[in-house]
Amino acid sequence: MEPSCGDPKFPIWLVADSPPKKWHEQLLAPLDPRHPARHNIWTPILEYTQESLYRKKKRRFDTARLYIRNAVTNPDNKPDDRSCDWTEVPQVKAEMDKLQTKIEHFKPKIVLTFGAFAFEFL
Repeated sequence: MEPSCGDPKFPIWLVADSPPKKWHEQLLAPLDPRHPARHNIWTPILEYTQESLYRKKKRRFDTARLYIRNAVTNPDNKPDDRSCDWTEVPQVKAEMDKLQTKIEHFKPKIVLTFGAFAFEFL
């Protein structure tokens, strides 16, 4: 699986928890279009956003440019649910620092998270 897809300069980012352990090798990218969460969560938001943008500016945004990634690239690095301080896990701390740097550099306008871990990670 690729670590991310899309354009980080695009103002909308989608961030999921981590690659699924069992399907990691079969998926192309984070939130692969075949992933049910992408359709259950993102599709209604996308439809509303596209309609709103079209009504106001007669435009639509290019969904192929959405920047999509996981909070952590290795599902084994995802901390235990009982863990209180993720910064004590070196792999997680490194991923947090990298993502923070990327957010500060690209300044996305909207970051949507998929899952509790992704939300807390950000």
